[in-house]
Amino acid sequence: MKKILILVPHPDDDVLSFGGLMAKSKIEGDKVHVHCFAIGGPCSNAETIVRHDEFIEVMNYFGCSHSEEFERDGVLSTFPNTTLTGYIDNLIADHQPEEVYCTCKSEHADHISLYNAFMAACRLKSGFMPRLTALGEYPFLLSSYTSQIGGKIYQPLTEEMYNMKQEAFKLYASQWKPSPSPLGEDGVRILAETRGLECGYKYAELYYQTKYIRNIGTS
Repeated sequence: MKKILILVPHPDDDVLSFGGLMAKSKIEGDKVHVHCFAIGGPCSNAETIVRHDEFIEVMNYFGCSHSEEFERDGVLSTFPNTTLTGYIDNLIADHQPEEVYCTCKSEHADHISLYNAFMAACRLKSGFMPRLTALGEYPFLLSSYTSQIGGKIYQPLTEEMYNMKQEAFKLYASQWKPSPSPLGEDGVRILAETRGLECGYKYAELYYQTKYIRNIGTS
């Protein structure tokens, strides 16, 4: 069993970037904790309670433990980078995951703030260090993440894993959009198929490695 920590700015970012990973973890028995930093409010297109309930439903669907830090969208940029980095440092220390993932930044201020804090949290520091830290692809502004230091990680998805990702995203009814849109059935499918073609599978997700520490071995 592997322990995984996923950090996302908003509900629905978890499924868009890591729905396949969460499906794989559920099937294989890995322990996943998802921390969401901002839910609903004036910058969102749905009330906080609606987005919160959707988030809980998706977490229950995948069998993930979860937590939230702030009450509404658009507030992360009001916090100093050191404050957000401290939150992430504490989450890593508390959960001690082997792998930590964070959504890539986009033009949204919350995404940018969380990205900057995550990159700071990937620094060399005393205490527990995850084996892998990586950014998850975000379907808006895809071209910004073609040359991350550390290279690309493709996670192939079985038909079952892909279907679980689609079904989970449908639970975010307040965010679901008709095609053509990245926030809809066709958008999720086309991106998964494109990443699958790039690595020789029908479906896949793409992550960008920021740090990988190999096991020391026994020989």
